[in-house]
Amino acid sequence: MCKGYLVDDTRVIEATVAVPKAEMTASVNESGSSAAVQPLGAELPMIAEPLDSRAESPVVKEEPFLSSLPSDETADFRGFGKVDKAFVPLLEEVCSLQPSLVECQQNKGEQFTQWAFTTLGRLLYFLKTRKPKDITEETCRELRKLWAELEVFRFDLSWLKTDFETALRMKNHVERARQMREEMNALDTQRKRLKAELASVEVNFEEAQRKVADAEELLECELGYGRGVPSS
Repeated sequence: MCKGYLVDDTRVIEATVAVPKAEMTASVNESGSSAAVQPLGAELPMIAEPLDSRAESPVVKEEPFLSSLPSDETADFRGFGKVDKAFVPLLEEVCSLQPSLVECQQNKGEQFTQWAFTTLGRLLYFLKTRKPKDITEETCRELRKLWAELEVFRFDLSWLKTDFETALRMKNHVERARQMREEMNALDTQRKRLKAELASVEVNFEEAQRKVADAEELLECELGYGRGVPSS
């Protein structure tokens, strides 16, 4: 039998474990320990688990983009837990401008707040260090997952939403730029082909021009007479 209850936003689960007396005795004899053994039917408290860190939370899902960190060093961030050192200046900047980011995490467990600010740091670091050309379909999917995780932590993200949506729209510009380059490359190939054809035409034209000049020069000659038998 098991039951659970909440204590300061923490879910505590208790379970009743039935252990046959014979197995209890055998366990004590084999180990040679004199430590007390819980009697049959005793309630064994399970490890407390923060309510907001339950397994179904998106935070625990390890995605390649979400799990990667820019450095191997960590630093404490305002007592909320250790985050990647590269995130700290970015977090300090936005938290100074948006105090609600810190206020909404007060009285939360350290594991929860560490996840919260690490996730926020990942998004800020991405927006700070990446360029529009880095945005792909896969990147957009990962960014949306990252945003969904931030919403789990109850951050007020209204100040960041425009920048986030702009980053997502960059995918369309990247695709359009790619298409335009492909079109330009196709035109360049056609230009080179036509240029080669034009060079050949120029040679043929110059040859034809010389022949015409010779032919027309003959037309300007005096017809005359007494030249003998005309050639056929």
